[in-house]
Amino acid sequence: AVTAREHYSCGLRTDATIACWGWNANDRADAPPGTFTAIVAGAWHSCGLRTNSSITCWGRNYDDQTDAPPGTFTAITTGGHHSCGLRTDATITCWGRNDDDQTDAPPGTFTAITTGGHHSCGLRTDATITCWGRNDEGQTDEPPGTFTAVTSGAGRSCGLRNDATIICWGYYAPIRIS
Repeated sequence: AVTAREHYSCGLRTDATIACWGWNANDRADAPPGTFTAIVAGAWHSCGLRTNSSITCWGRNYDDQTDAPPGTFTAITTGGHHSCGLRTDATITCWGRNDDDQTDAPPGTFTAITTGGHHSCGLRTDATITCWGRNDEGQTDEPPGTFTAVTSGAGRSCGLRNDATIICWGYYAPIRIS
């Protein structure tokens, strides 16, 4: 696995350790020791999912974005100044900056999570998408229907439908790719 953000990147080595390189502002490229199953890079921080299913984050912590909660997780994602984890019970927990309610995860069960700059989205177990947080570009106005995947960026979100079409909403959207 490899992840990249503003001026730095991190990768998961074959021995399950993390290597980071690039601009090391706020120690965001100083990966901790240990073994991991996933790695994600945020704007100024990074997080890794350890082999024991706990989350460790590092880098800039001005908004508590590196203060990962305790517990066990199956997935992680990082946004501009916040992060979210998918717990083993399929609920979402988010932490960090919450000026646009981007860490106020809704109740329910999910199979996937994603974060943008100031918003977050989750793929529910019924295959619908729910988004929350900043909506100045329409990035949390999720379309109806069922999906197999969801991803987010700064001001935009996209979903992969069951028929293999991609739908995006938010900045420069709507977009439909067949």
